[in-house]
Amino acid sequence: MERFIFDTQRFQVCGIDENGYGPLLGPLVVMGVSMDVKGVDPLTACELRGYRFPIPVKDSKEIFRRSEKSYAVGESIALTLLEAVSIEVDSLQEFLKKVCHSDIDLSAYGIEDLKIPVFGGKVNNKLLDYLRVSGLILKEVRGEILMADKYNYHIEDLGNKALLDLSCFLKVASQFSTGFYLLGKIGGTTHYGRFFESLGLSYGVIKESFSHSAYEIQNMGEFHFIMNGDSLYIPITFAGIIGKYLRELVMQSLSISLGFMDPIPYASGYFHDERTYRIVDALPSELKNKWVRVK
Repeated sequence: MERFIFDTQRFQVCGIDENGYGPLLGPLVVMGVSMDVKGVDPLTACELRGYRFPIPVKDSKEIFRRSEKSYAVGESIALTLLEAVSIEVDSLQEFLKKVCHSDIDLSAYGIEDLKIPVFGGKVNNKLLDYLRVSGLILKEVRGEILMADKYNYHIEDLGNKALLDLSCFLKVASQFSTGFYLLGKIGGTTHYGRFFESLGLSYGVIKESFSHSAYEIQNMGEFHFIMNGDSLYIPITFAGIIGKYLRELVMQSLSISLGFMDPIPYASGYFHDERTYRIVDALPSELKNKWVRVK
């Protein structure tokens, strides 16, 4: 049954998720979405199963499914969520500046700007209306993008992919002031203490289990790392969709720059995709270290 709650508390919650944690090619994107929700507690108020969206809203991997139609749907959702926080992006470069506050020189990576929309999607007014009537109030969208050369640099410094991912999560979290954060689990990790200690953070354990680990981080708030959180909790789902959309825009620009003129990115960038290796082979030698990861 759809949940509309009229007599309970409101909570400020931020969801954070990453896209591109383990590929061979392309950027790591970590995106955060803060929301005002209502319910008996912030976790149940954010449960995806309590809402029936007018268009498919689910884990980004289930939306962007390597077809033109699915990419159009994903683009529509992402643009609608940005519209809900009064962010209008007309190009990839503008997306990077407004959402990630990044001045990445696209030409240094051998790619050009893309005019948005790219995949045929557009703002969906039914979804905007549903957000209003359901009491889901989006507040802010902010993110971080690490192109492969920057990713390689930080991996060399930190020595651990999970630690780098967590540091990006916390950097994005620091841009919000909600005090309650829902995050996707990082590589199936259960115990995060060693990572917090490596980053010099003081913390207390709330709970630790395979499905849900939670901590109080000093001067930051509660952090809940949830297995498959992007398919369970709305703020993480929204963050994952916007982050996935940004990564796919970058991959599409790369595809086009190398002469692969498909309507969606030619390759996913992941090891299991044979097209990824064709992209790697097509990269000029001076660009390989900007796109290909060392770990």
